[in-house]
Amino acid sequence: MAQCVLVADGGAMTVTNDAPQACQGYLMLTPGEFQNATTFYTWMQVPSQTELATVFVTAFALVASSYLVGYAIGRLVAMFND
Repeated sequence: MAQCVLVADGGAMTVTNDAPQACQGYLMLTPGEFQNATTFYTWMQVPSQTELATVFVTAFALVASSYLVGYAIGRLVAMFND
């Protein structure tokens, strides 16, 4: 669990029993908490312009190619039904 740490004027650090929400100093995290915090931060970052463009082009290509394949199959089926 995260510990609240206060820094005195002389630079000495004091660990308190304050809840993380009420801490007036710094929070000292365990390695697991640090890993979770950095993972969450990574997920919440806004994607770059290149990443957004890649996702858009990929999604568009998937929809357009699915339509074209379906259209071609439909035309072939219609040709044999005539």
